[in-house]
Amino acid sequence: MIMKRDILKRHIRLTSEQEELSKLEAFIENICDDYHIYDLYFGNILTVNVLAYELFMDRLSGTNYHIDLYFEARRDGMFFTLELGEAFLELASVFDKALKLDASDPESFDGDVDQVLMIRLMSDDIVIKGEEGKIALIFHVSGINELLTQQRIELIEKYFARLTQRIPQS
Repeated sequence: MIMKRDILKRHIRLTSEQEELSKLEAFIENICDDYHIYDLYFGNILTVNVLAYELFMDRLSGTNYHIDLYFEARRDGMFFTLELGEAFLELASVFDKALKLDASDPESFDGDVDQVLMIRLMSDDIVIKGEEGKIALIFHVSGINELLTQQRIELIEKYFARLTQRIPQS
């Protein structure tokens, strides 16, 4: 029996090593391919997750630490939730500070806050879950799922089959 991979929920654990960036990129690409998310939203989703990962890597450099990234597809969008463990408080404070700043005043930003500003501007919503030690990056987009795509293909094939039956053969 062939098991189909779950497209509604996924998880990846990344360490604080530079080589993990390609794993993160492949993780995001596979999700976006499954949901037929391309162009602008794909770029936003990839950039936001890479910026968040790089921010965490910079803060955790020299330590043997991991970050868990969970993906969940819901009716109201695509949720990428970062579980940060021990580093949560420090990183949440950077996010919290950036979320309170006026995005139209570039003078108020510095390195880390600047990265969070980009994350804030490119995602639809950011939720800091203090009690869980997580930060959710939310995109209110839903692509065409695989089942719907297959149903549409079948309907189009039936339509053309009926159409070709009605056309007289010469």
